[in-house]
Amino acid sequence: MRTGFQTYEATVKKQRGSMMGGSTLQHLFCGRCGMVAASRVLRPETFDSAVGRW
Repeated sequence: MRTGFQTYEATVKKQRGSMMGGSTLQHLFCGRCGMVAASRVLRPETFDSAVGRW
């Protein structure tokens, strides 16, 4: 298993079209076939809770 980061526009942002406030995506993937096993937002604390709004 290996880890890597998505580049360029692969950030999770707070609002559509917003350039401020977001976080990079990190992926855990198989080093042989490249299948992504898991993805995560590196800084989840930068986002507001969606409880009651989702």
